[in-house]
Amino acid sequence: LLSKTQNYCETSGKAILKVTALGGTEPYKASWSDSPNFVELDRQNLKAGNYALKVIDSKNCEASLNAVVEDSTAKMTAKLTYSQPSCFGKADAKLIATVAGGRNGYKYTWSGITYDGSDSEIAALAVNNENAQVTVIDNFGCEVKSDPIKLISPAALPLNIVKNKEVCPSKAFEINGTVADGVKYEWTSPLNKKYSGAIITGDSVGVYKIVVTNALGCVAVDNVTIVPNSVVKPFTAAPSEAPINKEVIFVDLTNPIVTSVKWLYPSTSKLIAEEPIRLKLSFPAAGTYTITSKITVADCIYTYNKKISIVEQIEDGEFSPPTVGSQNFDFSILPNPVTDGIIKIKLSENHPKNFTISLISISGTQVVFSKKFENVNEDLLLIDIPANLIQSSNYILTLENEVSRNAKRVLILN
Repeated sequence: LLSKTQNYCETSGKAILKVTALGGTEPYKASWSDSPNFVELDRQNLKAGNYALKVIDSKNCEASLNAVVEDSTAKMTAKLTYSQPSCFGKADAKLIATVAGGRNGYKYTWSGITYDGSDSEIAALAVNNENAQVTVIDNFGCEVKSDPIKLISPAALPLNIVKNKEVCPSKAFEINGTVADGVKYEWTSPLNKKYSGAIITGDSVGVYKIVVTNALGCVAVDNVTIVPNSVVKPFTAAPSEAPINKEVIFVDLTNPIVTSVKWLYPSTSKLIAEEPIRLKLSFPAAGTYTITSKITVADCIYTYNKKISIVEQIEDGEFSPPTVGSQNFDFSILPNPVTDGIIKIKLSENHPKNFTISLISISGTQVVFSKKFENVNEDLLLIDIPANLIQSSNYILTLENEVSRNAKRVLILN
């Protein structure tokens, strides 16, 4: 045995054995215990282990040799060193790969980052919290990988801008992201449209993402939330469930009072009546339907969707069935809006004698005032609402007896 080296490679064998035969008569024929068909005396690319060699000369004389290959205590390794960028978004991060052991002539392959070069050191790197790793191959083909390293970026700074804005959703509106040192502005709208510039014209309500780069190359990221004007509260009063082929009434109770309402309803429904703020439909099949009201308030259009479930039949609850000859009754509020705290109600000619009048919040969740009437013969009622119970707002006024219920919107101004 002339010489041997240790295996320095973790992923493959790289040890070398050099053997020479002395004496005998050439040619020599070799046979190795791990590879009987390998007839050369010298070996390479060996892992740690025991290797037995038998050599036979031309006269069949034999000689043998046992060699032990050890693993090196200094295996080839690769390690990454990372320097963060000076600020979020700036491409001045640095990655350095350091190799120990192996044979010179290293080749570097990077993964997890946007870089296709083969250098051991990468400067001017843009990072975004990704995981980087390097694979190194030495001159003898030993391949090692570094441990992955997370390329942590400093947090993006928030912007000192207006981050919440109320708008008319049907009109063009501006969003201003101007900051003192901003040189580049990039916007992404709720519809995923891209815009540039400090001030943009919005395309929809929702959340806009803004990315601003300053003269130093640092980046700030923030959101601007656009919502419809909160002073306008669209609302459609309607049941959440109704049976098939029965009349369903939808009433717009938007606050403040609308200028107009455009109703959009499924083509499979049957239109019974369409009035300025009221819609009557029936549905021939069970299912869930969406009724859309496009309301106009102060020359601005708002959209409100109301879902209703249509079923084969519906429980009547505790309401007793109408008696023979009973019919719905109607009423009017004069004037509307109410400005003196007294609601004047004009009853239809066929009104019942006994009923209950209730004043309900526009959301339908709170009964503000309720009064029961008996043996009413006159057609005009004056309802004095205590001032401490109400504030200037829209309400729902209902007239109800044991067989019928009717509702209207009323605006009360204190």
